[in-house]
Amino acid sequence: MKKLSLTAMIFLLALAAVLPVSCLTSSHDRGSLSDAMDKSRDDHEGDREVPDHQRIPGPDFEPGWDDPYPGDNDPPVYTDPDDLPPETSQTREPPTFWLSIRGGSEILADNDLADAINADILAGFSGRIFEAYLYAGMKIATPVNGSDLEASVEETVLYLKGGAEFRFRIFPEMTLFSPYITLGFGGFIMLWEFENALTSGSDTIKTDWLEGCQFSVGLGLYPFQTPRFRLGLSAVPEFSLH
Repeated sequence: MKKLSLTAMIFLLALAAVLPVSCLTSSHDRGSLSDAMDKSRDDHEGDREVPDHQRIPGPDFEPGWDDPYPGDNDPPVYTDPDDLPPETSQTREPPTFWLSIRGGSEILADNDLADAINADILAGFSGRIFEAYLYAGMKIATPVNGSDLEASVEETVLYLKGGAEFRFRIFPEMTLFSPYITLGFGGFIMLWEFENALTSGSDTIKTDWLEGCQFSVGLGLYPFQTPRFRLGLSAVPEFSLH
């Protein structure tokens, strides 16, 4: 009997703990809270009925937030590009590949070398604002008449060079006379042939070479450009270390 009474007591305690959870519900969704509080008083006269809670929203249910797509759960589908919102209609264009050549004359700040002729081939990608290129080329410089270099080398000095160049377009929306800033760095090999051959033991030395690096910062201008053609001018001071 004691064992049966103990079992019955445990069952009653468990049932008492479950009933408040399963049988009592909140009055939050059953009308006004103040109305529910008044009807629950001991001195209340009349019925204690509150509006029935609808667990499944009816056709007149209005959510407490603004529906971004009223009448449909899916976002709108645009078929005409002109109908796109402003933030999606202006897509970023991918960079385009460019292959170009350039050439010109250089004024050298060197007492032994006269003006040089310069030619490069550039290949890289151009975006709306930034451009990035790899270049390779050559430069031919002539010794100044009467200089020590002219007496030591024969005819000209040849430079072989290569590196990278970056351009920043200041006004990318301009198609005529569009300015840009250029920054470049690379390396070079300077080669020359001696006026008279030298000997070193059993070796005869006729040519020699010197390597170094160069940096450049300058300004450029695109007087005319199309999606497939550009005409450019630039003034680029260049600094060399060797």
